[in-house]
Amino acid sequence: MLTPPIPKRVVIADATEAARGLDEWGSAEATTLSALYSEHLATIEGVKP
Repeated sequence: MLTPPIPKRVVIADATEAARGLDEWGSAEATTLSALYSEHLATIEGVKP
């Protein structure tokens, strides 16, 4: 299981509906969530121990 879990946030839905990435959204919350997704991806790809 990946930790910490990705929290449910309105900003994720808003960015998706606008066809923009969280890293493009511009808010502090979106930037934090974008970093969390990046960390999880690195773990899945085996780049991060």
